[in-house]
Amino acid sequence: MIIEFILAFIPILLSSALATAVSGGSFGGVLDIYDFLAVLLFFAILIIITGYGKSFSRVFYSRKKFKNLDLKELKETDYSLTLSTKILLYSAALFPVMYFIYILYTVWDQGDISSLGPNSAVLFLSVVYLCLFEMFIYMFKAKTKKAIILYMAEDEEKSQPAEKFTISSVVKTIIGILLIIGIIVFQVLLMKAFKWDNWSDRSILAPVIDFPSLLTGLIYVIPLVAISGNFKELFCGFKTMFTNKKIGVTKKNLYLNAVKTTMALNWFAGIATTIIGWIGMFNNLEDYELLYPNLAVSLIPVFYAIVFNLLLTIVEARINKVAE
Repeated sequence: MIIEFILAFIPILLSSALATAVSGGSFGGVLDIYDFLAVLLFFAILIIITGYGKSFSRVFYSRKKFKNLDLKELKETDYSLTLSTKILLYSAALFPVMYFIYILYTVWDQGDISSLGPNSAVLFLSVVYLCLFEMFIYMFKAKTKKAIILYMAEDEEKSQPAEKFTISSVVKTIIGILLIIGIIVFQVLLMKAFKWDNWSDRSILAPVIDFPSLLTGLIYVIPLVAISGNFKELFCGFKTMFTNKKIGVTKKNLYLNAVKTTMALNWFAGIATTIIGWIGMFNNLEDYELLYPNLAVSLIPVFYAIVFNLLLTIVEARINKVAE
C-alpha cells in the first residue's frame, strides 16, 4: 500500500497549492517544517507507546502481502487507524494551544499587537497538518475496512442479481431534488429582491458560487476515494437512490464504508482549505478592508462540504433502507 500512499500525495499537494494560491498566501506560510515534524514525531512516539506501531505499519505493506493478512491482523490494523485519528487530534491540538498561550502572554507583557496576526496564523498550521494526515488515515482505514468486509462476506450474497432501476424511485428522487431547489430559491426570494438580470448583485447564492473552492475539494476527495479502492462502491451507493432492489449485508457495509469515508474526507478537505485561507488572511491582518470578504471566501469550502455531506446523508439513509 506504499504506492497508494505516494499516489495520495499528488492530489493533496495539488489541492493545498491551489488553496494557498487562491487565498493569496505563500507556500512558505503554509509549510513549516518544524511544526510538521513535531506533529509527525509526536504521533509516531505515541502510536509506538500504545503497542499498535506494528499494526499501523501494515498499511505500508505491498498489495499482495496486505491481501494475505488474516481477520485478526486486519482488525488490529483497523483499530490502529482508529487510534491514530485520536492521537493526531490531540497531537495537533496540543501545540496550537501551547503556542497561543505564549502569544497572548507576550502581547500582554509587551503591549505590541502588530505581530498578533502573523503569529496567530502559525497556530492554524497544526490543524492543517491534522486534516491532511487524517485524509491519509481515512483512506487507509477505508481500504482496511473493505478488506474486513470482504473477508467476512457471505457466499450467497456474491450471486445476487444486479440492482434494477424503478420508475417510482427515480420519480420520487427527482421530485425530492426539485423540492430542495425550490426551497433554496424561495429562501433567496425571501431574503433578497431577486432579479434574473442582476442576480449576482442581489442573490444570496452568488457569493457561495466559487469554482476554485469547488475544484479544490474535488481534487482532495475524489482521488483519495479512488485510491482507497472504494469509488465503485460509492457509485453503487448513489444508485440506491434510484432503486428499491434489496441488497445484502456485505453490499450494505461496503457502500456505507465508501459513503462515510467520503463524508469524512469532505469535512477534512473543507476545513483544511478554509484554514489555509485563514493563514493568508492573518498574515495580512493589517488590511482591514479585505478582512470580511476574505473571511467570507474562506468559509465557502466548508459550505460545499456541508452541501455534499447533506446529499451523502440521504444516500446513507437509502442504503440502510434498501438493506432492511
